[in-house]
Amino acid sequence: MGLEEVKAELLGNMQAELDRISKESEIQKKELDAQLKAEMKQRRKAAEEAFQRELERLSQIRESEAKSEASHLLLERKRKLIADSVKKAKHELGADTLKALLKKAQEEIDVARVLCRKQDIKLLGPKAVPADITGGLIAENEDGTVSLNYTYDEILARAAERHLREIAAALFH
Repeated sequence: MGLEEVKAELLGNMQAELDRISKESEIQKKELDAQLKAEMKQRRKAAEEAFQRELERLSQIRESEAKSEASHLLLERKRKLIADSVKKAKHELGADTLKALLKKAQEEIDVARVLCRKQDIKLLGPKAVPADITGGLIAENEDGTVSLNYTYDEILARAAERHLREIAAALFH
């Protein structure tokens, strides 16, 4: 065997080895590409699912916040309506009511002094003394040990406390 033949055989063997390595590399490349595509697909799917869950969570948070805000606004409106109703009731209570309250107080104690608004003094007579109240009266005995609080604020607060559920039902249903 001559040098040319050995050289040709070596080149042939090298070419065959290169072809084999090239084919193996191509197969490995295709396998890696397939694995990479599968992994990317899996990651994309997981990311999309996580994104969807986050969207749903944020949507629920927004919905809860909106409901909470609506409930808060409704409660504030109800409170305002109740406060306005109480204010209106105070203004509508007139002279007849004051006289009736004084009569009721006189039936319960020996009234020596009547605390009332400045503008109600003439109406309630000589025992009336000006006081810082919004309406109604406070009747006291001679030594001040017994007093009856018939101020409109107190009367309405007691009525509201006793009948809050009925008041709310009447106003809002």
